[in-house]
Amino acid sequence: MSKKLSVTLVTATLLIVANSIGTGIFTTTGFALADLKNPYLVLGVWLFGAIYSLIGVTCYEELHKNFPGSGGEYHFLSRGLHPRLGKIAGWVTLVVGFSAPIATSAMAFALYINRFFDASFPPLLIASALVLAVFAFHSTIFSSGLKIHDSFVWGKLIGIGLLIGVPAFFVDWQWPALGFPTEFPVAPLAKSFFWIAFAFSGWNAVYYVASEVSGDADNARKASLWGTWGVCVVYVLMNVLLLFGTNTTTLEGAPEVVAVFLQNIFGDAASRWLAFLIAFGLISTTSAFFITGPRVYSRMAEDGALPRLFFAPSGVLPINSIILQATVSLVILWSLQFDRILSVAGFILSLCSALAVSVLLFKVSPSRPKFYLAFVFCLTTFWLAYEAAPAIF
Repeated sequence: MSKKLSVTLVTATLLIVANSIGTGIFTTTGFALADLKNPYLVLGVWLFGAIYSLIGVTCYEELHKNFPGSGGEYHFLSRGLHPRLGKIAGWVTLVVGFSAPIATSAMAFALYINRFFDASFPPLLIASALVLAVFAFHSTIFSSGLKIHDSFVWGKLIGIGLLIGVPAFFVDWQWPALGFPTEFPVAPLAKSFFWIAFAFSGWNAVYYVASEVSGDADNARKASLWGTWGVCVVYVLMNVLLLFGTNTTTLEGAPEVVAVFLQNIFGDAASRWLAFLIAFGLISTTSAFFITGPRVYSRMAEDGALPRLFFAPSGVLPINSIILQATVSLVILWSLQFDRILSVAGFILSLCSALAVSVLLFKVSPSRPKFYLAFVFCLTTFWLAYEAAPAIF
């Protein structure tokens, strides 16, 4: 009997949360602080990232109305502009849209596991073990896999609530004078934006499995909006805590920035257990990409953009695509440095999203507000990419 996939509204919403709340929020702020040196600028970039994501969700809602179906950027570009553009976007999504986030989530998991055990296990081996474990889970325990995955996401949300709520009562709040740099650091800001854009990148996750979302036809839109708003609230609250709850000089450049923050507040013992909660939450992030990514590859194979062996009918487990996902993720994990994966992946993913949104410039009347939202989204992305490219590459 075929193993069927049915994505409920709750699961679809949690899919947004799981894809988004992962590596970025637990690592990016430390890198951004090292570049910008100003907590207000860092918070401003996070707020801008939230607005950018909400505009993106609104634009993808319109794209889905015009081109219903699964596949995300691959589907929208193939149907809206040209199949060859969709094929390119699909390959890009395979490498940086799903495999790179799996690699970064697994590496962050390894960093926090080491902090929990106060050990120096080889991070690449720990990260690889997580990728293989999640791969095995989604390849074999699929009938109840989504329910188990949802449980992990709920556990992550409880953990995030503790990470924000508990320290807020113990921190020594610091509000430095609001000053502005004499020279506005456009290139570092743009680079930091793409790190943060990577943290938000799960806002479009539901459109990779849109045709398999059960219930009301409007459920994909509801899930994307609810999930993205929830992620925005969590990110802003977490960064207010990080940036103004301790001396930020200790956080600059720290890849496990939340753990360093917790150590400053609670000492080694408590921070180790909270590091375990973060590592636990990163399991669901890795799992979410194994749910969405292989469905895109299956859709590409159906259209001939990938070999036919990666195709599986809607609702059926795409085992060969899951194997492909695990293989590419491991290659990236062993090939690139952690911060470089973050910056390059955020850069390319944002360009792919902007290219997909550009379809609306040809399909939506200029008299409609969504035309202007699409224009602002595209213009902002391409300008920031121009400014950030020298610093990233």
